[in-house]
Amino acid sequence: MIRLSDSTFRREEGCAGRSLELSTFQRILLSSDGTMTNLLEEISRESLCAQKIFEEVGATAFDIPELELLSGQLLWRRTVTLQGKLSGINYLYAESLIAPENLDGKFSDMLLKTKAPIGKMWDLFQVETYKSLVEWGEECSGNTGKYFSISENEALLYRTYRVFSRGKPVMRITEKFPRNWFRNIRFSPKDLFGEKLSAIN
Repeated sequence: MIRLSDSTFRREEGCAGRSLELSTFQRILLSSDGTMTNLLEEISRESLCAQKIFEEVGATAFDIPELELLSGQLLWRRTVTLQGKLSGINYLYAESLIAPENLDGKFSDMLLKTKAPIGKMWDLFQVETYKSLVEWGEECSGNTGKYFSISENEALLYRTYRVFSRGKPVMRITEKFPRNWFRNIRFSPKDLFGEKLSAIN
């Protein structure tokens, strides 16, 4: 498990819903060192795919110490939602910085060409990984709220962590979901949206 310490907690003021304490189930999701994809598939009882919002691979113009990248080396920027294949619901929003030169070539190539979530790719290639928490907390959803069909001032919970493989930092990932979601294991966004699932894309 990833330890959620007070020293790494961050909170943006002015967000709706911040008076609620984190539930045990929310803390489990945020502290899990397994793949979020597998957890959310168990919760939602449907298969998830990575719906790509933004993707860019190019030389970085500056050093990125967290990924041990120097200016001029390749950096892969990727923003996706984990979306239910049947419902169209976005269960998670994720932004990734990836050091492709530190990844296995076949892994990197397949991740670039398919809609497979990163967690599924780890399992497929049987890659051993280690996660190190950078920070976690809550923030106003802003423009990201549209992917969950919530207002810009509603709060999101998030965590940012680094992923290491074969002793090298390979990714920096930030994952987000609405503050009022997943308060217990029986919660499903389907209960909120009913027949309006097509609006959540």
